[in-house]
Amino acid sequence: MTSSRRLHVVMARAGVGSRRTCEALIASGQVAVNGETVEEQGMLVNPARDTITVSGRPLPKPPAVPAVLLYYKPRGVVTTMSDPEGRPSVGDLIARLDRRLYPVGRLDRDSEGLMILTDHGELARRLGHPSFGVARTYLVTVSGRPTAATLRAIASGVRLEDFHTAPTEVVMLQQGPDRARLYLTLTEGRNREIRRLFAHFGHDVLKLRRTTIGPLEDPTMAPGSYRPLSIAETRALFSAVDLKPGPLEENRASVRPRLIPPGAPVTPIGARVRPPLTAGVHRHPAVRKPVAFTKPRARSGAEHDV
Repeated sequence: MTSSRRLHVVMARAGVGSRRTCEALIASGQVAVNGETVEEQGMLVNPARDTITVSGRPLPKPPAVPAVLLYYKPRGVVTTMSDPEGRPSVGDLIARLDRRLYPVGRLDRDSEGLMILTDHGELARRLGHPSFGVARTYLVTVSGRPTAATLRAIASGVRLEDFHTAPTEVVMLQQGPDRARLYLTLTEGRNREIRRLFAHFGHDVLKLRRTTIGPLEDPTMAPGSYRPLSIAETRALFSAVDLKPGPLEENRASVRPRLIPPGAPVTPIGARVRPPLTAGVHRHPAVRKPVAFTKPRARSGAEHDV
């Protein structure tokens, strides 16, 4: 049974516009419920029972099949629906789609990489909750030469000013005279955590790119491109947070990808399930010896914004 929700929320969910836009439509007297014009905010309605019209037209029904997109956020884009400073935002992309989606988690303006866009609220909630332990992997370039002791500390967890980081898997890829490239895999994330983590040891993050979200990765995607998940990827992502995806056949066609840069490869790849996270410091398989290894321990956290 569909529960009652505030009218402007139901309108936004049906794709009429943002919640603020829907509130403006209500205030201007363009919205009616069961034939009665509504001019006050906050009215509770039941979409399954009440008849809602906007400018005399019936409210569209929310889509039965959820849409889940994989999006490569470029550097310089903020992961909000709008930005008061006028900077490019994820909301600019979403406003041009056929359905109203929402970004899951965050990447800061100077970071790039994979994000999930969806209209499935419970999927978004579980992906962002640390109790489900959905791992995100980041390719990080830092200044200087991190020592083995620094990497062991990062792998074990570090006390920063306002929280203690969780155990982290660290893979050293390259180490030069003035910079290093590493993979970090997190199952939780705090605001600018990776940047703050390395700054704690005197290293600046020069580049940060998210390469995987749980079972999802696609090294062929170009910055600014997006695509629907394949059926296999959708099943794997829902399984990672103990959800049943329901009907899947329509997911790939549920949102038309109209903004993919010309020439960018967008062929969906099959799901690749990563092995369970093992906190510690490791060398890339091409490097012979590991730097260190630490035993993982459970931590709680917040949504990813690194």
